[in-house]
Amino acid sequence: MRDFYSRNKYMKEADVEISAFLKYINTRTPTDDFTKELSYLVEEAKLNNIFRDKYLTMNIHDQDIKKEAYEEGLSIGLQQGAIETAQNMLSKNISLEIICECTNLSREIVENLLKETKQHILG
Repeated sequence: MRDFYSRNKYMKEADVEISAFLKYINTRTPTDDFTKELSYLVEEAKLNNIFRDKYLTMNIHDQDIKKEAYEEGLSIGLQQGAIETAQNMLSKNISLEIICECTNLSREIVENLLKETKQHILG
């Protein structure tokens, strides 16, 4: 878990309740009524099999979402890289066939890039 608050800031916190909460987050040591109740509820939740099953399932679901997002981002990045490479190749007057072969972009995409390049040059 990433710290959202510096680990030792709870010792300098002027608000007693916030300090107790931050200390509980950092050390898992309850020091006031609220953090004692919170600690009790956390322990109860750990013992509840239905809650544990849902929690574990949620973690698996979150991991699946992260994996899908990573794969989608990778795919988008590869596509953008191929487009940039094609644009560079177009600027060197390399044939469309070679560009398509080297970048795995469709001829339609490369032709559209060529049109965009010409429009940009003509202003």
